[in-house]
Amino acid sequence: EWIEKYSEKLSVMQPNKELIDFMNAEILYVNSGVLRATFKNYLLYRKASKELIIGLNKAEKRANALTSQRVLQSKVLSRGELSRLLNEVEDLQIRAIISCLFDTACRRHELMSAKWGDVQFRDPIRHMDDIDAGLHASISVMGKGKKAREVYLGKTSVELLKMLYNGQKKEERIFILIKKDGTLYADQDDTLYKKIVKIGDNILEHHLHPHAFRHTALTDLFNQGAELMSVSAYAGHSSVSITQIYVKVSSYKGKQVFKNFHKEVNDGR
Repeated sequence: EWIEKYSEKLSVMQPNKELIDFMNAEILYVNSGVLRATFKNYLLYRKASKELIIGLNKAEKRANALTSQRVLQSKVLSRGELSRLLNEVEDLQIRAIISCLFDTACRRHELMSAKWGDVQFRDPIRHMDDIDAGLHASISVMGKGKKAREVYLGKTSVELLKMLYNGQKKEERIFILIKKDGTLYADQDDTLYKKIVKIGDNILEHHLHPHAFRHTALTDLFNQGAELMSVSAYAGHSSVSITQIYVKVSSYKGKQVFKNFHKEVNDGR
């Protein structure tokens, strides 16, 4: 089917960079892996060089990135949906987890592994600038590859954490999901996932998972013009190529990325 559509155009073109540019543009336009495979077979038939075929492979990677970005965008929560969750979720601990997942852009295991001793609350006097900007606490989390990083908490998250605090020791985990009989769930991460899915069905009436808050936070930072390297470090990504789905290069750095956006979000909660 594809080869018939392009046969006339291809027949008058030589297997060179111009042909590859044409093929790449068509692959990106129709976003078809089948078309890419058809073009590759055609190049092999025309005995094109290995370098030209590699050039065609680059189009596939770019198309996959664009597809990933469209899929990601469909999972990003709106401001209204975030507000509904923070207002309508009755369980205090789950509400705090949701707020912290959004503020920190953490993976669920990173947040569920955090201990009270990892949290550093900002002093209203010594850290007045941070407080004014909406940065009320920081938390050290352990990411993939056992790499520690610092992420930040806004006013709402800190208020919820203080409501949860009841003299726990520094080495105790902040969030512990407990059954009605008082025993711990064996798999805390999986239990959180199931609870978030249920909340999404009941409140938002669509599928929701813990990673959606990470998607939302990083995508919002992207929309605010956050710098690629800064957000990549904040997210704990192993490569900036992963972050490119979310962010573009700009002049924002470090804490300022968090301050500019999260102050607005926390003020609106």
